[in-house]
Amino acid sequence: DTQGNWQKALEIMAEIRAAGGRSVVLGPLLAKEAQVAANRARELSLPIITFSKASNFQTGAGVFRLGPTAETQ
Repeated sequence: DTQGNWQKALEIMAEIRAAGGRSVVLGPLLAKEAQVAANRARELSLPIITFSKASNFQTGAGVFRLGPTAETQ
């Protein structure tokens, strides 16, 4: 749980990577946390599926957005 804090999202991504053996990250939900986590996942080559409807981050290269953006609804 990022608790609505983008810095917490970075900490969690580091913990996930350090733990190893993970195949995909699910979440986060909020826009800023999703953007930060997606960027870090891309850097770590760690697939991520975010639940954010925000379009402020690029998908592809292992970064996926589950659901439509506000613009495509």
